[in-house]
Amino acid sequence: MSNNNIQPVPIACDFQPKQIWLKNYKKYLAKIRYNDIPTSSAEQLELQNLIEYTQSDLQKCTGAFIRTQITKTMKFQESLLSPIRTLPPQILSKIFSFIIMKPIRYDFLNDILPKKLNGPVLTLTWECLQWQNQTLPEPELWSSFAISFRHLEKADSRIVIRLKECILRSKPSGLCLDIDMRFVHESLTPQQCSVLLALTDGAERWKSLKVTMIYPPIKTVLVPVRCRLKGRHGSNPTKFFPKLQYLTFAVISSNPLHVHWHHVPINPYKNAFSCCPKLHILHVSPLHATDMIDLSRLTELTIGTHYMGSSCTILLAKCPLLQTLIVAHLNNGLGETYL
Repeated sequence: MSNNNIQPVPIACDFQPKQIWLKNYKKYLAKIRYNDIPTSSAEQLELQNLIEYTQSDLQKCTGAFIRTQITKTMKFQESLLSPIRTLPPQILSKIFSFIIMKPIRYDFLNDILPKKLNGPVLTLTWECLQWQNQTLPEPELWSSFAISFRHLEKADSRIVIRLKECILRSKPSGLCLDIDMRFVHESLTPQQCSVLLALTDGAERWKSLKVTMIYPPIKTVLVPVRCRLKGRHGSNPTKFFPKLQYLTFAVISSNPLHVHWHHVPINPYKNAFSCCPKLHILHVSPLHATDMIDLSRLTELTIGTHYMGSSCTILLAKCPLLQTLIVAHLNNGLGETYL
């Protein structure tokens, strides 16, 4: 570009064919996608002059289609002068790191179909090629997921493929999962099972796991997870969740007024969580004294509904490092609740 004898040609007049507006629109769309910004003072001045002429053309136009194209083109032109486009990759990476607190999500808020994965990190990859190249190699940006199993069969058919791709991009970072299974009433549908197994494929990197489900299907829901883990590691539970630090397992009832918590299956987790060398925070409801969950390194334990055991002494003996204990109800198994 050169600013010598700049004679910008107006890019819009009502009598010109629509192809001209589309051509200009596509031209500047490509520039912002590839971050093709003006680097010299002369180029920046020339672009500023073009923006003024674009604005002038917008004021003269009356056609709705043309006005739309010119408005978008002007926004693209102004975007090319935005200071954020000149930030070095290290600064961009730091800014992007703040979105880690907002996970990649699948939820069902309305009946608009198909539902897809969404999240800030995915939006960044769509913004421009520079941001896409910046985010794809950053595993921490892809390490957090919040998946609702509600109407999962109505999701985009490619959701499992995309979920696996996101999990692959998260390597080698630890994974943080929030899985809402409150809408699984009997057993998993094929789509729900595929999504759960896709998440389980990264189990060796699970750092935080929160699962919310209703009673009674807790036992059947975990079957495919245990089968996948055994298929990968045999019967050695030490390899199931070697990095798991935070575990929340909330079992709620679809009818809280009539549930008998002592009827919740004993040890529904089997030996899946029997050896978690880094687990130090556990929130669970309910908990049986015989449930095979590794409590040896816990510093915080919250039992949201009932602890079913003959004595709290036995529970404390399993938690030698415990600093915080919160129990809603203690039950000796005979229906007697005591504090």
